Amino acid sequence: MTGALLATAALLAAAPDPELYAIIVGYNGGGPNLPTLRFADDDALRFHRWFEGLTPRDHLWLLADPDEATRAAAHGELPLSRPPTRAALLAALDELKARLRGRHARVFFIYAGHGLPGRFLLQPESGEEAAFTGRELRTAFSGIEAETAVLFLDACRSQSLFAERGANDFTQEVRALERAADASPLGILTAASSTQSAGEATSLGGGYFSHVLASGLAGAADADADGTVRFGELAAFVAFHTERLFGQRPWFEAPGGDLRAPVLELAARTGLTLDPGLEGRLRVRALPGLALVAELNKPRGLPAQLALPPGAYRVERGSDAAEVEVTAHGKVQVEPAAFIASQVAARGGDDALDGFQTAFSTDVVNALSAGYDSGVQTAQAAAWSHALDVVYGVDPAPFGLRAVEHGAELGYRLGLGRFFIGARALFHSAAFADVSLNRAGALADLGLRFLLGPLELQPHAGAGLMAVWRIQGAITHADFTVPLVTAGLRLEVPIGLGLSVTADARAEVSFVSLDGVRTPFVSPLLALGVSWKR
Repeated sequence: MTGALLATAALLAAAPDPELYAIIVGYNGGGPNLPTLRFADDDALRFHRWFEGLTPRDHLWLLADPDEATRAAAHGELPLSRPPTRAALLAALDELKARLRGRHARVFFIYAGHGLPGRFLLQPESGEEAAFTGRELRTAFSGIEAETAVLFLDACRSQSLFAERGANDFTQEVRALERAADASPLGILTAASSTQSAGEATSLGGGYFSHVLASGLAGAADADADGTVRFGELAAFVAFHTERLFGQRPWFEAPGGDLRAPVLELAARTGLTLDPGLEGRLRVRALPGLALVAELNKPRGLPAQLALPPGAYRVERGSDAAEVEVTAHGKVQVEPAAFIASQVAARGGDDALDGFQTAFSTDVVNALSAGYDSGVQTAQAAAWSHALDVVYGVDPAPFGLRAVEHGAELGYRLGLGRFFIGARALFHSAAFADVSLNRAGALADLGLRFLLGPLELQPHAGAGLMAVWRIQGAITHADFTVPLVTAGLRLEVPIGLGLSVTADARAEVSFVSLDGVRTPFVSPLLALGVSWKR
C-alpha cells in the first residue's frame, strides 16, 4: 500500500506542465465618439512574441491589424495574423476547441482595445460597430476542454463584461449556460472597474495594464519564489502596481474560486534567473530596439525567474546594465557583478512613469487573499434567479397584548431582473402573564431590486392568510382565515459564497374577526436573516 502511494506521488510530481494555448486580440479602432488607440496592436504583438517562446506557433492565434507605426518599427518582421473581427474570433475559438481535444492544456485569452458597458469592440465587417459581449466570452471559454482558461482584458470598463450582466435572458438554455460558466475553472482579470478608463503610455509603447500583466506573467508576480505564478499572485501584482501608478483598479474572478490556481510554471521555461543578491527596480529590454518587455522591483535575498523567449536582452538597474543572451537551452543567470555603467540604459521617458518603485511581496498577496476569502472581492450585488431566506423577526405583540412577539420565517424568491416574486411561511408567538398569542400563515410577495454598489435595496409588498389563536387559561379563541397585508423595505449585504445578510423593516396589517366583524390591526416588524442566492 505504501509503495503504491509513493508511486502515485512520484507520477504526480513528474506530471508534465500543461500545454499552453492563447488567442490574442489587439484592436486600435474606436467608433462613434471613441478615439483611435495607438498601442493595442503593439500590446497584442508583444504578448504573441512572448508566448512564441513558451509554446509552438500553431498553439497561438493572433488577431491584429498592425498600424503603420508598428509595421515601421518591426522592420517587416511581423508574424502572421488575422483581422480582429468577430468572424475571425469565432473561427479561432472553433479551431482552439478542436485542437484541445484529448490534450492537457491551459488556455489564455488576451484582448487590448476599447471596452464599452458589457462588450469589447472588434473591427467592423459591416456597419459602424462590431463587438463581443462578456456573456459570449464567458460561455465560449467555460465550455472548452482545458485544465484552466484565463481571460485578460486591457479595456475601459472591462469589469462590466462579467460583473454586471444587464438585462438578462431568462430562457432555460441561457441560464444553464451561465450556471455552467460560473462553476467552470475560468479565471478573469480585467484592467478596470465598470466605470473606469484604461490608459496607455507612449513611453511604454503600450497599455498600463498590459505592461504590468506582461511583467507579472513572466515571473515578477511569483512573490514566494516557488517557481509558479499563481492567479492570486498575479491579481495582487497587477492591482498593486496599476492602482499605485496609474489609478486603475483591476477586477478579477479566480478560476473556480481558487487563488492558488497556477497560471504559469516557470522552471521549464527559457529566460533569466536573477541572483538573490540583486535588489531594487530592474527593467528588461529586448535588443536591438530596447523595447521594454518586463519590469520588477526585486527584494534582496530571494531568487527570481523571468520566462522570456530566446534572444538578446539588456537588464537595467538604475544607470547600470547587463547584456545577456537567452538561448533555447534554459535560463541565464544574472548576477550583481554582470552590471556595468551604461548611459544608454538611462531613459527619461520611462522614469516619468515612476516605474515599480515599491517591492512586491507575499504581504500584498496575503492581503488580497484575506479580502477575497472573506468575500470582499466576490461580494457584489448581481443578477440572481433563486433565493432561499431564513429570517428571525421581533415586534410588539399585536392586538393590544403587552408583550414582545418573536417569529421565524422561511421564504423563497424568484428573481426576474429588476423584479422578484416569492412566498413565505411564518410562525410568530408572544406570551404575557397567562395569555399566549400564536400566528401561523403563508404569504405571496413581490418587490423591486435596486443596486447600491455591493448593497441591494428591495421595497416589497405581500398578501396572504394566517391562523391566529389566543390562549388564556384553558380557553382558546381562534380565527383561521385572517387576511394579512404587508409592506416594507429590505436591505441585503452580500458576504460571499452566494450568502447575504438581510435586514427588513415592514408594517403588517391583519384583519381579525371580532364578534363577526373583521377589524384591522397594524403592527411594525423588524426582521433579520440570511439569504442564499444563485
